[in-house]
Amino acid sequence: MKIVVFIFLIVNLFALEKVSIQFNTKYNFAVAGYIAAKEKGFYKDYGLDVKLVPYNNKSDIVHDVVRKHIYDFGVFNENLVVHKVKGDDIKLVASIFKRSAVVIITQTEITDIKQLEGKKIYVPKNLIDTIDELFEYNDMELDDVEVISDDADLFEKFKNHKIDAKVGYIYDDLYLLEKNHIKFNIINPTDYDYLIYQGELFTSGKLAKDNPILVDRFKKATIKGWYYALDHKEEIVDLIYSKYRLDKSKDELLFEAKKLESIIGRYIYPIGYINNDSLKVQFKQEAEELNKTIDVEQIVKDYVFNFNNLLDLDKEFIYFIKLYNYYLEHKLLIWLSILFSIIISLFAYFTYRLKKEKQKIETLFDKVPVVYIVMNMKNYTVTKINEYALKFFKYQKAEELNLFKSNIHLDNESFDLFVKKVNEHLDTYKTLEGFNLNWKLKKRDKEVVWVNIRVLNYSDNEILWVITDIDDLMRAQKELNKQILTTKKAMKVKEEFLANMSHEIRTPLNAILGFVDIIYNREKDKENKKYLEIINKSGKNLLTIINDILDFSKIESGKIKIEKIEFNPREEFEIIVSLFEAKASSKNITLQISMQNLDYNIISDPVRIKQVISNLISNAIKFTSSGKKVICNINYNKNTEKLYVEVIDEGIGIEEEKLKTIFQPFAQADTSTTRKFGGTGLGLTISKKLIDLLGGELKVESEVNKGSKFYFSIPAKKTSKILEKQELKAKSTIQNFKGDVLIVEDNKANQMFLKVVLKSLGIDNITIANDGEEAIDKVKTHQFDIIFMDENMPKMNGIEASKKIREMGIMTPIVAVTANALTGDKERFLEVMDDYIPKPVDKEKLIEVLSKYLKGK
Repeated sequence: MKIVVFIFLIVNLFALEKVSIQFNTKYNFAVAGYIAAKEKGFYKDYGLDVKLVPYNNKSDIVHDVVRKHIYDFGVFNENLVVHKVKGDDIKLVASIFKRSAVVIITQTEITDIKQLEGKKIYVPKNLIDTIDELFEYNDMELDDVEVISDDADLFEKFKNHKIDAKVGYIYDDLYLLEKNHIKFNIINPTDYDYLIYQGELFTSGKLAKDNPILVDRFKKATIKGWYYALDHKEEIVDLIYSKYRLDKSKDELLFEAKKLESIIGRYIYPIGYINNDSLKVQFKQEAEELNKTIDVEQIVKDYVFNFNNLLDLDKEFIYFIKLYNYYLEHKLLIWLSILFSIIISLFAYFTYRLKKEKQKIETLFDKVPVVYIVMNMKNYTVTKINEYALKFFKYQKAEELNLFKSNIHLDNESFDLFVKKVNEHLDTYKTLEGFNLNWKLKKRDKEVVWVNIRVLNYSDNEILWVITDIDDLMRAQKELNKQILTTKKAMKVKEEFLANMSHEIRTPLNAILGFVDIIYNREKDKENKKYLEIINKSGKNLLTIINDILDFSKIESGKIKIEKIEFNPREEFEIIVSLFEAKASSKNITLQISMQNLDYNIISDPVRIKQVISNLISNAIKFTSSGKKVICNINYNKNTEKLYVEVIDEGIGIEEEKLKTIFQPFAQADTSTTRKFGGTGLGLTISKKLIDLLGGELKVESEVNKGSKFYFSIPAKKTSKILEKQELKAKSTIQNFKGDVLIVEDNKANQMFLKVVLKSLGIDNITIANDGEEAIDKVKTHQFDIIFMDENMPKMNGIEASKKIREMGIMTPIVAVTANALTGDKERFLEVMDDYIPKPVDKEKLIEVLSKYLKGK
């Protein structure tokens, strides 16, 4: 790309294109950029031979450039947007002046446009329409003032107060007034949100389309000329005065140059910058004025010249032929020229960029809303400070803002501490670079603010203090800390409530389910057994609800941890079949579970996966009527290393609008679902969150009265290949034990239940302790083979009692039998006890523990 661009530059040295531009004024500093571009050779550098055409009263610039194509470019003084809205094929190439030089010069007592009503005001004929629009924009009419068009002795008339105001330009008219020390006021139309346009560089749409490269080169050379003219005002003023016009003095031209620089605004916008947003507003206003409908976005896009494609070579093909012929004749000269040009171009480019960057940095230093203070580290004096610093701290003098003076610190103690921290940083790092501190400072009016103070190296002996206002941030942080503390307290209350609720429900439920099971095995009457089954199922349903609430709470508080272990998926998932066969059969539902490609051990959390699959199958059976099917497909893809699961039912289905909320907490298809089918409405929420934690996404498809499909996939790395099916561990067959057992339990019903179950297993030597203190007394006088220890008891809880027993040197196995079943409870008990059985007590778990600790009994 760079080679192609360079070739174009070489070509342009030998094939200059003729270009013309018509101005909207006679030769003065308002066209200085174009004169500089021509006289300093910038146009020639871009391959252009430019003819400058001054303005004359008979000129119609838009007509000559756009319609008749007499000239290639034009500079317009009025609103080009109007011509575009009216249909002229105009391309705006660059916007040189960001404001117009047109102002209203008034006597000193007139400070507002409204005060012009009834006054005598001189308006040049070419600006009558402009001032009329300005008045109309401010709810005034031209008839509200006495318009004077005679410009004879105009200066004397203003001086002697025979006219109250005159419309003119900020350079010509102001020069005479200031030179003669005549006092005046200026009313600038831009202060009244009214834009008057000047200095718009434009061309025809035809030229922009046929030769965009030429237009682009002309634009770049012109902008370069303007930068040069503003940086070398006196040189260009001499040039204009000596070569282009003689009816103005050099002082007047130089005055004009300085005034025009202020309205070009090159330190705010690059010269030539076109503000598209402002154009959209202008087009909209002008279209409304003309009562026309336009597409604002499209018309702005069509209006503004924009060209970036340097490889559009259709019009430039002839140059390559000339260049090739010239190359054959002058190979050595060309290569030397290329090398020299590269060196010069690089030097010029980097010099220009360095200058631009320096200008940018200076502008940022002064204008950016951050306090900048440059300090000499040899004598700790301030050498430079930005405007914002004085404004922020409300001081007038830069030296008052020295951070090594105590006036801007809270007090002497605060100042001494600040100096200490600075010195500590210097001692540690041998430099202040990287010093960073949040600190309280006070402004001149004693207002205290939090700031962040940082230090950067500025030069060999200077550092830059960068001070940022963080007062709002610190207040927000303080408020956030309060809210976090409140939230933590609320979470703690919630966790304590759930723990107590779980314990208080599990404790009586342990006795209820235990005794129901015992009575069921003894009962002979079928009717009574039926009632006992209902009680048992209801109790288990209640336990499921508790577990759902606890699972949801653990997920919400982030306390559920996903395990990453290796397991045999076929072996783990086959258990699910046995869990739901009976339930499906009781409803006359066909349950089909298909497992495919489960040939590898995989790494994931088998417990949570089974929990989700079980929940989905349980829901499918619950919402499917008799005679229908429920299908579960489990498949592993060894290539993507993902486990795929889908559960399909022929149940009641879900309405489309309910699908968006089906995974939200406590949400079900409708309120009647809970009444008819039961449940907490948390099952799918828990499943969704568990699948998220496993790295997948749970999705659903459903149609009312036709059924639903829940499916997910999760990443699961494969490990070793499954060689043979592993047999499930056989449950303990021991049903008859011997030994001395101590039951520590304050609940009478649970005492009785545990005692009955142990006796059914052959244990007759059973001692009861009603709390921890009583348990300690009993182990002092008797040696037990195993201790079953509750936790929540009066006088002394289970953990404290266990610690006391261990401190006494008694190593009898202690098994926690407790309703505390939240996350972390099991681990807490196992720190001081040997094993853990949650309530309601599962008889198989009890047998397993007895087998473990009563070996040989």
